[in-house]
Amino acid sequence: FVLFKKLSKSVKCGNKFVWSLFLCATVLILLTAYRLDRLSYANFIQQVRTDTYLELLVVKENFQSVVHEQSLALRELATFLGENPGIAQGEFSYRAQKVRGADDSIINIAVAPDLVISMVYPVEGNEGALGLNYRENQEQLPGVLRALEGPAAGRDAVARPRSQGVVSVVLDYQKFLDQTGITQAATEYDLLIDAANPIGSHMSASLFGEPAIKNHDPVKHDFDFAFENWHLLATPKGGWPNRSTSQWEERLVMAVIASSLLALLGYILWLAETRKSARMLLSNGIEALNDGFVMFDKDDRLILSNAK
Repeated sequence: FVLFKKLSKSVKCGNKFVWSLFLCATVLILLTAYRLDRLSYANFIQQVRTDTYLELLVVKENFQSVVHEQSLALRELATFLGENPGIAQGEFSYRAQKVRGADDSIINIAVAPDLVISMVYPVEGNEGALGLNYRENQEQLPGVLRALEGPAAGRDAVARPRSQGVVSVVLDYQKFLDQTGITQAATEYDLLIDAANPIGSHMSASLFGEPAIKNHDPVKHDFDFAFENWHLLATPKGGWPNRSTSQWEERLVMAVIASSLLALLGYILWLAETRKSARMLLSNGIEALNDGFVMFDKDDRLILSNAK
């Protein structure tokens, strides 16, 4: 009974240590697996962001090219008008037709010497624009004034000896988006084209998309425009994915590896505990003998004995 009691106590203490060690190993493996899972997801998101950035770079370059071409054509027309202040409607229509014919997104082109529209192309359907005074149009006046200070989107200044004016174009919004590639890109991404007014102004406007995209950590491209600070922001449709495409496969692999490591550790601990229990059982059995007990090896060295 005394022997059984001592043995039970020793085994019980040994089991606590084994279970504590096994529990610590389990927690460590789970934390490592969680960390690897997060790193895998972070790498996946970084790859998605890189792919998004590169694909939107093509859209940005195309958009920028279209706007630059329109601005160049408008500037050439404004330069011609500045050098020929007495031009008639017929000559203006001829010049404007070339600009409009090269870009089917342009609806009409208007000339406003001294900020009052005096000529428009095509005339048919746009007669109502003739005589429009930009000074009395509070919606368009800020853009016109910016054009007089420097290049502006859709407008350019006309310098004349005694006055200043502007040349303006009206674009077909949908055709312009199709031409720049924004329409196609919007089928795969949530896009925002944000136009911040020139340096010194805190105003901004969304030319395309929802401003809420700014709150979802979008990738960002800055347009190379002299007239305003425009930005292209984008996220995948519906936002960034919550998990990688191979997440469950990777988790399954980690689960198999973790289970294998825990099983191996459990087996090693079981062998160690079994060996320890066997030695303890032998030692306690010898100690419980009524007679003295000694054991020598082949070289007559004492290797085991009891107190008696």
